[in-house]
Amino acid sequence: MKTLVLAFSLAMITAASAQLTTTRHNSNGEPIGTATTTGNIVYIRDLNGELTGTIALGNPMTIRDHNGNILETLTSEGNTATIRDAEGKTIRTTIKNKDGTMTTRDANGEIIVQTSKLPKQE
Repeated sequence: MKTLVLAFSLAMITAASAQLTTTRHNSNGEPIGTATTTGNIVYIRDLNGELTGTIALGNPMTIRDHNGNILETLTSEGNTATIRDAEGKTIRTTIKNKDGTMTTRDANGEIIVQTSKLPKQE
């Protein structure tokens, strides 16, 4: 799930600029590295500047390790986003429901995350 959140966050950042570097933080707010977007590629680096992976934005979005091996792909169609592992097996699927909630299911179809409807912003 962390990969999905990172990927969506980075995809939103890339819309703003052709090249952008941001600092990545862990859940405690401590810096853990950087993400630099150039075109449709995000380069993920640790605090020492060593490449730890890349994300190719698009449909599918492809997440690779530092050696270029595919870790996960994310495809979206309509209101559904599907994450698959390197072999193409479904890991999880997220659906945006008509009522504005989101449901994420694991590979067995079990619900692992169900969001509530967000209040409308005024």
